[in-house]
Amino acid sequence: MRKPLSDELIELENKVFEVSEIIKKMFLNCKNYEEILKLEDIVNQTEMDIELFGIKILALYQPEAGDLRKIITAIKVNNDLERIADHIENISRDYYLMKDNPVVSVQELFDKVMLAYEKAINSYKNRDVNLAKEVIMCDKEIDEMRNKLIVEIVNYIMENPSKAEISLKTLNIVQNLERIADLSTNICEDVIFLIEGKIYKHGKEI
Repeated sequence: MRKPLSDELIELENKVFEVSEIIKKMFLNCKNYEEILKLEDIVNQTEMDIELFGIKILALYQPEAGDLRKIITAIKVNNDLERIADHIENISRDYYLMKDNPVVSVQELFDKVMLAYEKAINSYKNRDVNLAKEVIMCDKEIDEMRNKLIVEIVNYIMENPSKAEISLKTLNIVQNLERIADLSTNICEDVIFLIEGKIYKHGKEI
């Protein structure tokens, strides 16, 4: 017997939220490369399962309006989560290869990006448009932090050319963090689409 559509939609979103918790674990364990690889494998394995589950719901129920937006949003968020996992794996690999501290502190940026991610997921769970828009507005601040760190890293390389390799790995970490922030913003734009049916890109309605 076929489940009610409402039950299938709840199951679909719960699967996405389970992946979001794995991503949070990846943030918290980003300096443990072995653990990150295990967690990323789980994310990679489940991404296709979730997408296929969403497509199955589309085929079986042919939903419209709000229910259709729920499925589209879940599939898009699922894809963004997989990409975030890739960027965290990149960060973890660079920490592992450096075997030292970054040449500039990236902790403030890291904390800001993780908070943006958590707010993005909470905006989705709680259908909170205001929180989603807050994250979108914060993206510019994160870009400015990224740009400031890039300048600091370039100056460090010029003064310490023998530290070029570790400097470039630090730069990679900064760039990957900024991309995670962009993907968190994407999730928030999808939340606005889900709730209001409006398409937001780059902080503007289109």
